[in-house]
Amino acid sequence: MATKKVKAEQGSRKRDDLQFRQAVIESGAIDEGSRTVELSFSSEAPVSRWYGVEILGHGEEEIQLSRLRETGVVLWNHNSDVPIGSIERAWVGEDRKGRAVVRFDDDPESDRIFQKVRSGTIKGVSVGYRVHRWEVVEPGQKSSCGRFDGPCEIARLWEPLEISPVSIPADDSVGIGRGYEEIEEQERTEEMPKNVVETATPETEEVRAVENHVEVVDTAKLEEQARAAERERVSEIMSMCARFEVDPAEYVRSGANVDQVRKAVLDALADQRKELETASVEVGQEGREKFREAARDGVCLRAGITLDKVTPGAEDFRGYSLRELARESLERAGQSSKGNAMEMVGRALTTSDLPVLLGSVANLSLMSGWEQEPESWRVWVDDSGSVSDFKIHTMARPGELGDLERIPEGGEYKYGERTETFEQYQIAKYGKMFSITREAIINDDLGAMTDIPRQHGESASRLLGDLAYGAITGNPTMGDGKALFHSAHGNLLATTNAVPISYSDFETTIAGIGTAVQAMRRQTDIGGKRRLNIQPVFFLAPVALEEVARRFFAEGRVPMTVTLDSGTSVAAGNGANPHAGRFQMVFDARLDDSSETAWYLAARKGKTVRMYYLNGQRRPYMEQRQGWNVDGVEYKIRIECGAKPVDWRGLLKNTGA
Repeated sequence: MATKKVKAEQGSRKRDDLQFRQAVIESGAIDEGSRTVELSFSSEAPVSRWYGVEILGHGEEEIQLSRLRETGVVLWNHNSDVPIGSIERAWVGEDRKGRAVVRFDDDPESDRIFQKVRSGTIKGVSVGYRVHRWEVVEPGQKSSCGRFDGPCEIARLWEPLEISPVSIPADDSVGIGRGYEEIEEQERTEEMPKNVVETATPETEEVRAVENHVEVVDTAKLEEQARAAERERVSEIMSMCARFEVDPAEYVRSGANVDQVRKAVLDALADQRKELETASVEVGQEGREKFREAARDGVCLRAGITLDKVTPGAEDFRGYSLRELARESLERAGQSSKGNAMEMVGRALTTSDLPVLLGSVANLSLMSGWEQEPESWRVWVDDSGSVSDFKIHTMARPGELGDLERIPEGGEYKYGERTETFEQYQIAKYGKMFSITREAIINDDLGAMTDIPRQHGESASRLLGDLAYGAITGNPTMGDGKALFHSAHGNLLATTNAVPISYSDFETTIAGIGTAVQAMRRQTDIGGKRRLNIQPVFFLAPVALEEVARRFFAEGRVPMTVTLDSGTSVAAGNGANPHAGRFQMVFDARLDDSSETAWYLAARKGKTVRMYYLNGQRRPYMEQRQGWNVDGVEYKIRIECGAKPVDWRGLLKNTGA
């Protein structure tokens, strides 16, 4: 029986630090028009670490992508001060690789990197990630899933945090992502052998006298070893500097060895640790992130935004004005907070965590508006549609196969016939911009950070409702060239067949709804060979009919007498109402804009209207950049979607008059 150990905490080994892995951007995955790049950023390939062989599990419960999807960012060389794009989509492929679609911003710095990626100058991509739970597999044993042999350590719960194009890709085999504590624990020897004398021969070989013996070495081999040593030096310096946000350029150019760089990094960390000890919030290895989260939640609490979970330390920032947060952000970034307010806030918007903090608050407000705005279309519309671009897409709608036929003894089987029709659909892009200016921060204008994005979230939610109901009230043309509701489709009851929903004329309403139900159940397949017996599930109507419709469907029996408009009373029997409680009722004011008398029957989800999204992104998302037209930060809110009726047989309209 294999021996396995699962570790939630690593003690002194510090393997929960931020780590990095490398990959290569494939040129075919670059879309120059949309400035997007599709790439793979992780896999289950074993990687040698100082503590052993590391494997990243890619099961559904092992990799946490929510953070990368919601707040993940594209950085340049893992530098958090140089965001160059956003992560539009992240998923795990069938090949058990982490994949993502990233979009580069269009500011000069981001465009410079994108053009180098497009041209192939920059081919490396690296992902920063953190492991929360490990499975340790001893030598000669099997992992719990039976797929890996020990010795190895498998990340059973981990999350990617950011994706970075890198000028020199990290080499996992030389200690990528080690924390400074890990570096101190590992002993390495960087010095060359002593007492070496080298001479060249005419045969382009070198004779190396080492100690008391002579060894003949191929020159090409020596050159390759030198190149490998230089690659190892540069790779380890780059990964070490990326981990601790230090510029590696000077160390690479000067020829500094790994020990010298390690000492410089440790000195910088020691200075940083002294500053963090005096901070109002306890900050450890994830100090910047904890500060951002605590300050973000503090602003939200002050603005009255409800949070499911409040970050520890948020109360310390609840009383901070926006100007005080700007000053705090500068001081935590080691920048001067002196000078007049306009200059101080301007520096905070360019050299500190303040833009990230403001963006987090704005994004929470955006999602608050998106989720709290009630929308009735979600009850009856299928929102599972996903497309990868803005082109016109064609959906095949196959007809039902014919019934099985009796085969006599010795008889032959016949092939079933199937007819297809096609529907076309397309999504569009919708968006708005807003900004948070230096003046708004100085004036402590919380509304700029919370009210405006929240209202944009509400607007995005209403937009989808407009598209969903517009798909039926607009009566669009279907794949057969006829309108959605058309007499030839058998789903339009007008003129003599139109019946209003009425409580006073109870029997007529019963008969009218019965006619509509029969029309839907008698629909045939595309070939017209068999009845489909479609069951209506939803009753859709304008709010003008809500009161009378609710009364009608709530009445279990036909009233004994009803009073007509003329004032006379008519006996109407005491039979049961066959439609009482039959449908799920949906009322929406958008239907009033089209007609206050028309009502609709709809089949189950998937048979009526479908909502489509770009790459399955069902929520609005926000991008930010340093303001160009304003002194501050600019935000762009965008959602790409569209709605389309997929089958006229699942919908019926009664004009009601």
